[in-house]
Amino acid sequence: MRPIGELPVAVARDLLGLFTDIDDTLTTDGRLPAASYGALEQLAAAGLAIVPITGRPAGWCDMIARFWPVAGVVGENGAFYFAYDHGARKMIRRFVASAAERRDNRRRLDALAAAMSRLSLFAAAKRAEITSIDINPLLVRPKGAGAAALDALILTVGEAAPSTGIQPQ
Repeated sequence: MRPIGELPVAVARDLLGLFTDIDDTLTTDGRLPAASYGALEQLAAAGLAIVPITGRPAGWCDMIARFWPVAGVVGENGAFYFAYDHGARKMIRRFVASAAERRDNRRRLDALAAAMSRLSLFAAAKRAEITSIDINPLLVRPKGAGAAALDALILTVGEAAPSTGIQPQ
């Protein structure tokens, strides 16, 4: 990669936009410095379509699309694209997964959350007896059938963790 200062002026004039990472590229220690925001404003004012790309979730990306000087934002590592139409005051949302896939994913997440909630209640009730719980994998069953631990290890007070066969170096 070469410094942007080496970009020929003729090439720079033909640019339509810029894709950029957010974390530790535009931000520093999780904060967006005024200089970064100002640079985004200057680039947008110069007519470039700025599109940040991030692994962050939809809520963050909604805010970025609405309030940052960007043409849109790609979120959850490419799972969707949001762009805010300021004139119509409307968010444009495009997802890689279909509506049916997103509904199924939501159902699976809800089943996982319910299983984790029940496990947390169990662990809290047995906190004096249990030192560790390891579940891997947890199978989310079809709609209405919940989830099942396919393999689990629960250690109680006084039990040692099983050997992995891996020796420290």
